[in-house]
Amino acid sequence: MPTSEPPRKIPSPLVVAAVLLLSLLGLLLHVVTMLESAQLAQTWFSVPAWETALNALGGELLLQEGEFRGLVPMESVGGLLTLLLGCLVALGTWRSRWGGMSRQDRVLSMGNWIGCWGLIAFGWSAGWLVASIQGWSGLLSLLMITAPLVLPVVLAGMGHAVWMAGRVSDDSASSKSWNSNVVLAAMILGYLLVFVSMNWGLWFNLQIPHGDSAMYEEHLWNFEHGKGFRSYLDQGLFLGEHIQFVHLFLVPLHALWPSHLLLELCESLALASAILPIYRLTLRHSGSRLAGYLLSAAYLCWFGVHYLDIAIDLKTFRPIAFGVPLMLWWLDALETGRWKTSLVLLFFLLSCKEDFAIVTAPVGLWLAVDAWRRTDLGRREKRFRMFWGLAHAALLTAYLLLVVKVLIPWFRNWENVHYAAYFQALGATPTEIVQTMLFHPLRTFSLFVTLGSTLYALYLLVPLMGLPLRSPGRLLTALPLFLTLCLNELVKTTPGPFHHFHAPLIPILFWAAAAGSGRRWQDLCPSWFTKQELSSVPDRPALAVQQTGLAFACCVTTAVVFSMAPCSLQFWDAERPFYWRTLYVPGERARMFAPVADAIPHSARVASTDFVHPRFTHCERSYDYSKYPRKVANYEDRVPTDTDYIVIDTGHRYSELRREEILRDPGLLQSIRELRESPDEWELLPLETGQYFIVLKRIRQESPVTPGTANSPAS
Repeated sequence: MPTSEPPRKIPSPLVVAAVLLLSLLGLLLHVVTMLESAQLAQTWFSVPAWETALNALGGELLLQEGEFRGLVPMESVGGLLTLLLGCLVALGTWRSRWGGMSRQDRVLSMGNWIGCWGLIAFGWSAGWLVASIQGWSGLLSLLMITAPLVLPVVLAGMGHAVWMAGRVSDDSASSKSWNSNVVLAAMILGYLLVFVSMNWGLWFNLQIPHGDSAMYEEHLWNFEHGKGFRSYLDQGLFLGEHIQFVHLFLVPLHALWPSHLLLELCESLALASAILPIYRLTLRHSGSRLAGYLLSAAYLCWFGVHYLDIAIDLKTFRPIAFGVPLMLWWLDALETGRWKTSLVLLFFLLSCKEDFAIVTAPVGLWLAVDAWRRTDLGRREKRFRMFWGLAHAALLTAYLLLVVKVLIPWFRNWENVHYAAYFQALGATPTEIVQTMLFHPLRTFSLFVTLGSTLYALYLLVPLMGLPLRSPGRLLTALPLFLTLCLNELVKTTPGPFHHFHAPLIPILFWAAAAGSGRRWQDLCPSWFTKQELSSVPDRPALAVQQTGLAFACCVTTAVVFSMAPCSLQFWDAERPFYWRTLYVPGERARMFAPVADAIPHSARVASTDFVHPRFTHCERSYDYSKYPRKVANYEDRVPTDTDYIVIDTGHRYSELRREEILRDPGLLQSIRELRESPDEWELLPLETGQYFIVLKRIRQESPVTPGTANSPAS
C-alpha cells in the first residue's frame, strides 16, 4: 500500500484564480504572437501549414508589403486554451484523489501547480510587450530565439504535474517487478525500428550524401581491397583528416555484408545502446529504477540524439557516434574504480575521433578533485584516484596536441589541419588560434558571448530541464568543448546540436543528469566550499523520479518542434525539408537510377555528384564530380584523367544543373564542362532516366594497328 504524502500547504482560491488567470493570459499572448509573426510561426509550420492552422482558428494569412502576417481571433485561441487548462486541472484532480485531501483542496493544489508553469509564458509575453514598446532590440532578439522553447516547456511542465499528481513514491510495486533488461531492450528496439527505417529509406531514395557520410563505407571497401584507408574524396589517407578509425572494427561484418546499410544499422544500434550505461549510472546515483527508465527514455527522445543519427544536412553515418556509448561506459568504469576496463574503453573511445580528448582530459581533473573532496575513501585510495585523474588530464592533453600538431599534419604532408579554417576569426593555424585564446581573452570572450552561444546552451539544457546543472562539477568538464563549438564558424550558421560536433557533449550531459537526479538545489551550494559529500536526501529516489520524469516530458515536447523524427511536426508537414514522403519513400528519381547502375561496370572509374556518389564506391575508383579541387585531379577544376564515366544527378535539391531546366531547354546539356571543353573525348549515353541523371562516357581512342597483327582486319 502506498504511504500517505506529507501535508501540503494549500493556496487560497483567490491566489489560485490569479495564477490561472495570469497563466491563461500569458499563454494567449504567446500563442497569438507566435501565430501572427512569420519568423516565429515558421519555427512550427511551413507557410501552407501555417495558413491551415490560422483558418482552423478562424483567422487568415495576409500578405502585406511582400511579407506574410497572420491574423488570429483571440477569442478562438482563448477558448481552446481555457478548455486545455480546465481539462488538465480536472485530470490532475482525478489522479490525486488518493492523496487524503478534500476535493476542493485537490482542485486548488492542482490548479496552482498547472498555473505556475503557465507563468513562464506570461513572463515571456510581458517581456515581449515591454521590449516592443521600448524598442529594446537586444531583449527582442533574446526573446525571439527562446520563443520556440516556451510552449514545449510549459506543456511539459503541466503534463508532468498531472502525471505526478497520482504518484506518492519513487517506485510502485509494478515497476519493481519489471525486468530491466526487457524494458531497456524494448526501448532500444523501438528506437531502432524508427531510425533504421529512416536511414535505410534515405539510402534507397538516394538522399544520403557521399561527403562525410557514405565515404566511411568506401573506407572499409578500399581497405579490404588493398587501396588504403581512404576514400577518393580525401586528399590522401583518411588519417590526414582525423585520427578516427573506429569503423575499421566493422570490417569482419562488412566482409559478410558489404553495404552502407550495415553501417547505418550499427550506428543506430550504438546510439540506442547508450541507455544501458545511462540506466546504470542513474540507478546507482538515485537508487530508483524508474528514474533510470525515465532518463533513458529522455535520451532516446532528445532531438540532439536524433540529429546525431541523421544530421540536419542528411549526413547519416558518423563514426564519432560510436563514442557516445563508449564514453558513458568509460565514465561508469571510472566512477566504480574499474581501472583496467576504463583503459580499454578509453582506447576505443579515442579511436572514434580526437575530439573526445577535449572532454576526457577535463574528466581526469574532475576525478582528481572528486577524490580530494571525498571523505569516504582511505588515504591510499584517495591518492591513487587523484594520481589517476591527473595522469589522465595530462596525457590526454598531450595526445590532443600530438594529434593536431604532429599526426594529422604528417599524413597531410605537414599542412595545417583542415578544421583550422572553422576558426578564422581567431587565426589561420592551430598555434595562432591557441595564442589568440590565451593572450587575447577579451577578444575570445566577445566571440563567445553571442545569441548563438546562448541558444546552443538552451538547446542542450532546457530539454533536460536543467538536470545536468544539479551536478555542476561533472557538467563543467564539457566547458572546453562547448567553448570550442561556440567559436566554430560552421556551427554558428545553425547553432545547436544539429550536426555531429556535439557528440562528445552528450555523454557529459547525461552523466551529469544521472548524478544530479534526486539532488536538491540547496544541497549544492555548501558542496562548493567544503570537502563534505552532499547531504543524503531521504526522499532522493522519489525526487529523482520527479526530475527525470520532467526531463522526459520536456524532451518529448521539444522534439515535436525541433526533431525530424515521426514525433515532430516537420516530419508530417509536406512543405518542410524533413517531410517523410519526400525523404524516406523512393520516388521517381530513385526508380530512374536503375538504367545508370546497369550501364556502369564495377571495373570502371566513375566521377559523380554527391548524392549519387554513394552508389559507385564499390567501383574501381569513385571520384567526386564538383568544383571542389581534389588531390586526385591535381587540385585542378577537372575530373581525373583516368575517369571512364561521369554521372550528374539533376534531380536533387542541391544540383547545379536542374532537371526542370533541361526539360525546358535540352540544349543546356552542351553546357556541361566536359562536353563544352572536350567534345571529342566524351559522349552522352542515351539512357532512359527522365533527365534525372546525365551519364557521360569517355571516348577511348583506338590505338594504331599494324597490318598483319592479330588485331588487324586482315587477320
